[in-house]
Amino acid sequence: MERAGRLVHAGMAYAAGYTGRGITAAVIDTGIGAHPDIPGERLLYFRDFVNRKGAPYDDSGHGTHVCGILGGSGRLANGRWRGIAPECSLVVLKALDQSGDGDAADVMAALKWVLERGGEFGIRIINLSFGASCEENDEDYKKLLSLVEQVWDAGICVVGAAGNLGPKKNSVTLPGCSSRIITVGASEPGMIANRFSGRGPGRDGSMKPDLVAPAGSIRSIRPLNYEMRNGKVFFSGGRQRENKILPDGQAWEQLLLQERMRRRLMMSGYAIKSGTSMATPMVSGAVCLLLQREPDLTPDQIKERLWQSAVDLGFPKEQQGRGMLDLGRVLM
Repeated sequence: MERAGRLVHAGMAYAAGYTGRGITAAVIDTGIGAHPDIPGERLLYFRDFVNRKGAPYDDSGHGTHVCGILGGSGRLANGRWRGIAPECSLVVLKALDQSGDGDAADVMAALKWVLERGGEFGIRIINLSFGASCEENDEDYKKLLSLVEQVWDAGICVVGAAGNLGPKKNSVTLPGCSSRIITVGASEPGMIANRFSGRGPGRDGSMKPDLVAPAGSIRSIRPLNYEMRNGKVFFSGGRQRENKILPDGQAWEQLLLQERMRRRLMMSGYAIKSGTSMATPMVSGAVCLLLQREPDLTPDQIKERLWQSAVDLGFPKEQQGRGMLDLGRVLM
C-alpha cells in the first residue's frame, strides 16, 4: 500500500484531516480475520452467509486483504501500509467461500441484508471485489443486477471490480457491468491498463470502467492466529479459521509493546496480492473520505466527483474510464 498510496496522493488526504472517521463501509467478500490494523471496535458487524458461523473469520484471506486496503490503520507497520480510509468503520458480510467463489444466492442474501438493515449501522458504501461473467439470459444475473441497482437507488454507493478477464473488449464482469455502480479497473501512470483488467463498455453501452487505481503487488493485511486470555492477546502463529472475538485496540497495543513480538507479527501479518479486487477498495476508501467531507452526497454525485477528479492517463476509455483515482483532486 505504501507505493499505491503515493500514486493516488493519499498523504494529501491525511494531511487535510480526512481518514474516513464516522463513515461505515460494507465489504461483501470472504470474511475478515484478526489483525491489529483493524481492531474490533471498528468492526461494527459480521455475518456469515456461507457457513453460518457466528464469529468473524476469513478462511481465504482475500476479504481481510481487501478490508486492509480500504480501512487498515497500518498500526503494526507504524503507518507504512495503512489503508485509504484508516479510521472508517466496517460491516463485513461473508458471501464467498475459502476459494473466493460464491453462490449468487449468498451474494444476493448479503445485498438484501444491506437493504433491510444497513441503516442500523449507517452503511454508505458497499465494496464488491469480485465478479462473474455477464450472461444476459441468466436469471441470477438479472436478479443480482436488480439488487445492486436497488442498493444504489437507496442511497448506498456501490463500488465494484471490473474483473480480471481482460484484455478483450466487453470483459467487465458482473455486477461491474451495470451503469448504477462505480466500476474500478487496474492501471497506473506510465503503463497501459493491466492486461488482466476488464475492458468496457458496460452491458448498456455505458463507459466502463468508471476509473482505475493501482492493482499490482498491493501489500495489505492477512489474518493472524491468536488467543485471548484475561483481556490480553497471545499470538500463536499459523492461521485460525474462526475467531471468538476480534481484539480491540487496547488489547493489541499490549502485544505490540513487545518488540520481538511486533517483528514476528510483521513477518506474518501482511501479504501481497494483485488484481482489480485490490484496486476496488482504494476507490471505496476514497468514497469514505469524500463522505466524511460532504456527508450529503448521493451515489450519482459521488460518481460524478470521481469522474471529474480522475487523472487522464491517455488511454482509451474502455481501458481507463475517466482516468486514475487521485485523492488530492477528489478532495479539492
